[in-house]
Amino acid sequence: MKKIHFLLLSGIAFLFLGFSISKIALEGPSNVAFQRTWSYVSETSAVIYWQLEDISLSANSFVEYGKSESLGKQTPATKRPRWAHWHRLNELDPGATYYYRMVSVDPINNKRTNSEIYKIETEKKKDAIRIPVDMTGSMPYILDQKDAYYILTEDITAEGTAIEIAAEGITLDLDGHTVVFGENSSEQVYGVRFADPGNTRLCNGHILQGKKSRDYSAAVVSLDRPVPTEIFGISTDVHLPNAFPLLMTHANTANIHHNNIYSRVTEIECRHYPGNALMRIYTYGGDIHIHDNLVTEGCHWGINVRIKSRTAKNIEIDNNDIQHHQQYVNGYALAPSEGALVHHNKITSSGRGVHLKGDATLFYNNYIDTKGHQQLSDYPARTRPFQHRLIELHGIKFEGRSAKNCKVYNNFVRITQYLPVDSGGVGALEDKMENGVYIRSTASAIEKDRLVDTTQAWEKDRWRYYFLKYHPDLPPAKITGNDANTLYGDFKELEPGEYTIYMKWEYVPPTPLNLACYDPNGMNEIYDNTFIGITNYKEVWHGDYGDTGDWATAIMLIAMDKGPADPGKYAAYVHDNQFYSNDLFFNSGWKVNMTIRLENNIFTLLKEPFAIERPNRIFDVGEAFEKEVRASNNTFNEGTEEGKFATCMVQFKPFEANPVFEGTGKGTWDKQIRERGFILFEEGIYKMWYSGYKGVDVEPKYLGYATSRDGISWSRHSENPIFNEKWTEDMFVIKEDGTYFMYAEGENDVAHLLTSPDGISWQEQGDLVILNTNGEPIPPPYGTPVVWIENEKWYLFYERNDNGIWLATSEDQINWRNVQDEAVINKGPGAYDEGAVAANQVVRYNDKYYIYYHGSSNPDWADPNANALWTSNVAVSTDLVHWEKYSRNPIVEGDHSSPILVFDGERQRLYTMHDKVWLYFSE
Repeated sequence: MKKIHFLLLSGIAFLFLGFSISKIALEGPSNVAFQRTWSYVSETSAVIYWQLEDISLSANSFVEYGKSESLGKQTPATKRPRWAHWHRLNELDPGATYYYRMVSVDPINNKRTNSEIYKIETEKKKDAIRIPVDMTGSMPYILDQKDAYYILTEDITAEGTAIEIAAEGITLDLDGHTVVFGENSSEQVYGVRFADPGNTRLCNGHILQGKKSRDYSAAVVSLDRPVPTEIFGISTDVHLPNAFPLLMTHANTANIHHNNIYSRVTEIECRHYPGNALMRIYTYGGDIHIHDNLVTEGCHWGINVRIKSRTAKNIEIDNNDIQHHQQYVNGYALAPSEGALVHHNKITSSGRGVHLKGDATLFYNNYIDTKGHQQLSDYPARTRPFQHRLIELHGIKFEGRSAKNCKVYNNFVRITQYLPVDSGGVGALEDKMENGVYIRSTASAIEKDRLVDTTQAWEKDRWRYYFLKYHPDLPPAKITGNDANTLYGDFKELEPGEYTIYMKWEYVPPTPLNLACYDPNGMNEIYDNTFIGITNYKEVWHGDYGDTGDWATAIMLIAMDKGPADPGKYAAYVHDNQFYSNDLFFNSGWKVNMTIRLENNIFTLLKEPFAIERPNRIFDVGEAFEKEVRASNNTFNEGTEEGKFATCMVQFKPFEANPVFEGTGKGTWDKQIRERGFILFEEGIYKMWYSGYKGVDVEPKYLGYATSRDGISWSRHSENPIFNEKWTEDMFVIKEDGTYFMYAEGENDVAHLLTSPDGISWQEQGDLVILNTNGEPIPPPYGTPVVWIENEKWYLFYERNDNGIWLATSEDQINWRNVQDEAVINKGPGAYDEGAVAANQVVRYNDKYYIYYHGSSNPDWADPNANALWTSNVAVSTDLVHWEKYSRNPIVEGDHSSPILVFDGERQRLYTMHDKVWLYFSE
């Protein structure tokens, strides 16, 4: 069974899943590989595509290219991190050789990763028909020569439809040019229309909707053509009401791949039918393959495939990167047809995830990480204007009696409910899913209680309850209503100027698994998935449908009250999944009486960002069903330890190429390294201090220094050892007010202090003096010093013959007094540390302190012949005095001790530093 892993940044919890989908990138976005690379070359342009190695990762990107391997040019860098990457090279010379490399840029630290350099060759299409020079008449250009290769040689703009493909066997290559359609038309028009019932293909160009056309216009359309069609390398931009980037009806044998599909549409006629989608495909026969596309924005559905015949088959949707925006109720990122294979898609939308409404859909190896907000609904159907409603956000939803025989497995699904967000009307229109900005325009007049914009033609009350930013120094005004060109609200009278209409997001309840499969014998199976529902509301409430409150639940059961299944059957079999929530495990507004087998699942209460107070994590499902679930071998982790120890702080997996650093093994001063070293990560550089010696225990230990850019490959300092004036081992380094402080053990385990301005040149400051609480000095030894600074107060953790860990404070960093004369951490009672304990580091995380320490089970560890095993362990505290040890200590396997935790900007790394340096990554 898979595990989820935590990474907390700026107080917000992010969870990552170790997938079996692809190899996990050990170094995060800065070292990802380039997967599923693809290119298409035309006469004067090319399209380049790739994916990151791990589906959970995102990065920005660009392509560098040129006529030599020195490159010299680059495509515009993306602004929105994605898993999949799509770039077009334009203005290439025909018949020339070009070189290019792909570049991924870590969005956290701007660190770039380059691919190797590849070569492409443009080719002059000798027999091609050139548009527009070889065409006659005005647009739309009619392509009617069978089996011909048409190529666009310049940007074109059409008042209505731009191009119609009217013969079979045609290839239309737009060669990177822009086709503007619907610049001034009252008709329903298209960018490219497939009009002939023959095998055709369209590739490599940008299709942009112009200023005026009728509803339901489309960038690419294929109507009633059950023939092979291929569409690839196309980018779209549509924006008028109900417009489709891609619409196909009666489609069979369609291959739609490597496109960059984008929509700015905000207005639709009805959420029920036809609604709107970025890709809408109706098929009778099947053989539809949709893969490796980027799908962005829109306002309703993402990819929507509907079967119109029971004989349709072979539908596959895979490797798409979807960031759609569901503004209207019922929109989903993916709505696959029955019988579809849906896999390796990434959905990071603002809206619902997946709608399963058909028979025998296989949904596996997908990654869903979404957030959502109040939605517009014509409820009851076709009522206008649309009303704002708070509707649960679904990750994967089964719905209706036709949702049966589906298998859902090995998916990661997380939904997060954030607190309300107000962007203040700031942001780009193309990023409305992030900032809520819908219109940026210039007012004709701003009067008291009204704003007039004569360039608009709005539906009455379309913008009611949105907000208006109309002056930088005035607060936004809530819109109380509107007509065709006037907005009403509490406005001040001003000179007309720019204004913004935007929505303050009020996020809605997350339900990552939503079961509304009404056939008692539906035989749906859900297994080996991870489902996570998180709310950021500390106080939650439940409301009715359409006003649902602030709660979160891992499973939502809707109207599962249709009666039990026949013997041996079930509506849904939910087993071997992991469910996480900081609120409810599952709930329903109906008493459940259907056969739902919930077996062998693990339900875990998240304590991050906080856990909602509840007497029961199972809500309103009925006493009989709750009793059945609790008796069905499910595990409910609601105990204290699950909340006290964050997963990213206690669960680690080893780097596959360990160890990453060790002694030279030769006759040098650092033939071997010993005891604890220390690592800091500063300004993109890993800095390691370590103690070296020649392998004889009684010989002096001196201070070495090494650096690394990736924390894996290390370079020793050229002047090592950098400090050899005094025995120095078991060091701890902290930087305060521009000075490095090193606390280390000297000879006979007496701790001493060194300081440095740069971490390389060190000055000895003397041995530490430690007093009991009554002021009497403590005799040595006292070693393995660890320092913690908080509110200008210095704390020292130290050991005495490894018999325990004590705590003292200081005002001058040399003289210390115990907080208490008893150890704050003692040996045992676990066997792993019943022989010895010593602290290595204290870290604060989520208002808790974590102390990483090493321990041994052997009380005779000091005997050279004892062959003692040393382990890495952790304990947690809220006050630095009272500590609770992690019940699953040790946290790494084997004889790997002296743990040091380093946050690399993406996740936690654990280095164990005795007597070789091993690296582990947080899970």
